[in-house]
Amino acid sequence: MEDLRALCGDLGLRNVETYVQSGNILQSSLKNPTMIAKRIGAKIIESFGFEVPVIVRTSKEMRNVISKNRS
Repeated sequence: MEDLRALCGDLGLRNVETYVQSGNILQSSLKNPTMIAKRIGAKIIESFGFEVPVIVRTSKEMRNVISKNRS
């Protein structure tokens, strides 16, 4: 996942962490989730040669997921 962290760093994201080998990225200060998802997807194609879906969730959305998971 080091390559994925480096890719995100190239896009200007800071303090990026990955979650195990899942491809999930944690980053706490995204200003425009839609734009960054498109940029990450394009950079993955450019760097690795394949397309993958990129889904970005805000912290509010993640809190909602967690609260529903506890029910």
